[in-house]
Amino acid sequence: MNSFQKIQKACKSLKLPAYPDFNTNGEDTYVVYNIVSETPYNFGDDVPADIITDLQAHLYLPANRNFFDLKLKLTRALFEQGFTYPSVVLNTTEENNTVRHIVFEFEDDVDI
Repeated sequence: MNSFQKIQKACKSLKLPAYPDFNTNGEDTYVVYNIVSETPYNFGDDVPADIITDLQAHLYLPANRNFFDLKLKLTRALFEQGFTYPSVVLNTTEENNTVRHIVFEFEDDVDI
């Protein structure tokens, strides 16, 4: 299962719609995910055996909704899919304080 499929599975377990890169479907609560970087490592004969993939999941929900429980549940669901334990690197409101935007960052170890 690739990194995006694992994010989809984590979100599905919470009944959260999830999309790569952007969402145009109009839900008020959803996740958008993306790759930040890929770093080869574990070299043998100058060839990497693995890649560390840095990923982000962006949770969007109405700003007036209590986000603490959902934030924790999504953090745990991502971790349970085998990612490193996510860091929350942004938690802010946007669009005239009507939308909360929470960014999770985490890593996946991918065999080549």
